[in-house]
Amino acid sequence: MSLEVNWEQIASSEAIREQLVYWLNDQLKGVEVPKYLADIHVTSLSLGSKAPEITIRDIGKPFDDFYDIEEERAGTGEGDEDDGRVAPTSTPMKHQTSGSSDQTDASNPISPSTSHDHENDMQFVTEIKYDSDICVEVAAQLLMNYPAEKFISLPVRLKLSDLLIHTLAVVAYVNHRVFISLLCDISENEDTDNTESHSGNLRALSSKTASRIDVVKRLKVESELGSYEPDNGSILRSVGKIETFLVDTIRNLLVQEVGWPNWIEFQGL
Repeated sequence: MSLEVNWEQIASSEAIREQLVYWLNDQLKGVEVPKYLADIHVTSLSLGSKAPEITIRDIGKPFDDFYDIEEERAGTGEGDEDDGRVAPTSTPMKHQTSGSSDQTDASNPISPSTSHDHENDMQFVTEIKYDSDICVEVAAQLLMNYPAEKFISLPVRLKLSDLLIHTLAVVAYVNHRVFISLLCDISENEDTDNTESHSGNLRALSSKTASRIDVVKRLKVESELGSYEPDNGSILRSVGKIETFLVDTIRNLLVQEVGWPNWIEFQGL
């Protein structure tokens, strides 16, 4: 069953764009950058006009993991006040915390909840194909550290576009919160009508998640460098390294923050 999305309303929302830019910059603060790069940050974002193609493959009860985080917050007093904002917040799962005694191994992968029964809670397993015209602009400083550290600093502007994602995702609604997590990539020749999720066999699917998720299938990067000598080969090579670093960083952020067993959470819905 295909799902129609009012993409124009989403893409035109200034609040959503600001929240996404804030989230990306917040994630970039925690990324270790190479010595030739500094002050990397997202300056603007456009979601474009092309909506993702969304097909619902399964409808059922939310995973227990989404209730676990709710119960954990209730025990610590978090989330008692809601300001009504819809803000993406990255929430790693409890059993993925380093040193946790609740770690889950491959023999006990994800499964729908059997211990919770909330009237309005539900979960969709969806196929998402996003052949986008999204545009993200990034600014940074390219550092030349010879003959001295930060001997030359040049502004660099990069434009990320033509993002392609084809993935199986879970979208869960639990107590006025929406959780979104990417389960696995889908290859172009894969028969998604017969995928494990469609038959409800999410246990089999989840055990393969770690090896099947890459998220970004295509991402174009264009760069514009500040004043420089055209024959300076070392600078041009560094620009190429920045482009590669940025693509790898975006891919890793999506896998680490949105790939199961992690998720993006929207509050106040």
